[in-house]
Amino acid sequence: MTASRAKNSCCAESTRSKTGKHVSTIELDEIVDRYGAAASQKANLGEADDPDESRLKKFVAFVRTQSPKAKYMADVEAPVAEDFMASMLARGVSPKTYNDHLIFLKGVFERLKKKGRNG
Repeated sequence: MTASRAKNSCCAESTRSKTGKHVSTIELDEIVDRYGAAASQKANLGEADDPDESRLKKFVAFVRTQSPKAKYMADVEAPVAEDFMASMLARGVSPKTYNDHLIFLKGVFERLKKKGRNG
């Protein structure tokens, strides 16, 4: 284990992107808690009041079953995310529910990507 990895292993992994810059990524085990804390602070909501937190929990649970070796959000590959969305269609969710999940997950990954670029 590298010194950087050991230093960040409790909540984030530092990896080198294609540009050579270090990019931080959040552990799957931490993402729901971190998201919930941020949402509660921002909107002053209780944990049970945030539908996005529920969406994130469902996604992380799916990733755990489909890609057990994935430890960080950066380990989640597009086919796994696509399979999650396909599983929602197979369950017969409404188009609105499908789109809500899709928009939310895209937003989560975009925020993580921006945060990684900005350090």
